[in-house]
Amino acid sequence: MFFAHERVLDNHFEKLHKKIEINTAYPTFIKTVVGVEYEFKYVYIF
Repeated sequence: MFFAHERVLDNHFEKLHKKIEINTAYPTFIKTVVGVEYEFKYVYIF
């Protein structure tokens, strides 16, 4: 049986924020939404 820490997803998303966001204080691609958890924004860059 596997027991994971309850904040595992939060830690993974924090690492993603640091890797892909330009300014982590004002995220563009991944936003935390109360009741939904995370919202992903698709930004087309050409």
